[in-house]
Amino acid sequence: MGSFERIAFVVRHPRRAFYQWRSGRPLGSRYVYDVARVAPQGPLGNVMAYLDRRVIRESLQEASRETKIRRALEVGAGYGRLIMTLTEFADEVIGVEREPHLVETARSLLPEIDFRQQDTILRLPTIDDGSIDFAMTFTVLQHMVDDDVRAVLAEIRRVVRPGGFVMVCEKVEPGDETERSDDPTLFVSKHRPVDVYAEWMRPFTLYSTRPRPAPASWNRNSGTAMLFRRTA
Repeated sequence: MGSFERIAFVVRHPRRAFYQWRSGRPLGSRYVYDVARVAPQGPLGNVMAYLDRRVIRESLQEASRETKIRRALEVGAGYGRLIMTLTEFADEVIGVEREPHLVETARSLLPEIDFRQQDTILRLPTIDDGSIDFAMTFTVLQHMVDDDVRAVLAEIRRVVRPGGFVMVCEKVEPGDETERSDDPTLFVSKHRPVDVYAEWMRPFTLYSTRPRPAPASWNRNSGTAMLFRRTA
């Protein structure tokens, strides 16, 4: 970025420029989710990991009563905190993640899982149409702008076979949202109602919902796990 571009960027985005300067990041760089932000540490982190896997397992159990889960996918798999739950039900598990350092960590921890690094998760070019039995995304979409969420869900709908299931776990109640939620380069926290996800997942049908459990010391607005099914 040249001198003129830097000045123009600061004029257009003074608040963003200030935060990037303060954090030592280059002007105009996109927000990066590092391990420290996506991996809560200590006892609370361990409890949250257990509770999150439990709600995923419940959705998998519900889906497996209706269909055989041979191939499962997590979109936005991070460093693999939750994806191992899919291995309890599926013969093959794929994790798609944007950040290279998170994929590197995931591969070192879970070499039996097929982790695929992509520059974006808005498309799933390595996944064939109708080739997935169960797909999930967990507290990823709430940090994306509307257009990007619709793009991700469209790709998930494409890759899940008829009779297959999708679990989407996101915050759906208002509160603790960021002031700006229309710029994909910023940190975004936007909570969309279940009805919005149900509309964007059509023609998949909303099969069930369950609250994301959380310990008393955690944010009680923790989210809802929504299970969708492709009926045709």
